Amino acid sequence: MAQTKPGMHAEEIKAALKIRFGSLSACAVSLGKSEGAVSNTINYPGYSRTIESAIAKILCKSAHEIWPSRYDAHGQPLSYSVSALSAARHGSGQRANGVAA
Repeated sequence: MAQTKPGMHAEEIKAALKIRFGSLSACAVSLGKSEGAVSNTINYPGYSRTIESAIAKILCKSAHEIWPSRYDAHGQPLSYSVSALSAARHGSGQRANGVAA
């Protein structure tokens, strides 16, 4: 079975960006994004494809090279949609702690 290349570790990405910008917040501001956006993009798959692309460009790599688990074999991003419906249902008329409302 062929193994996929692991990509870059989150700390490697952070270190490379900190060397260039001084902090992840400064990197985000230079991209015109909120201060936590770069950190969230690094840590949470599907947070922002635009910022993933910007980080990849800064690091002179493709986003697929940095995060191979977030992309398919053709370099297309995988879907990371979450259903709020499953989290909202408990199946009973009681609270999560078992006490009636």
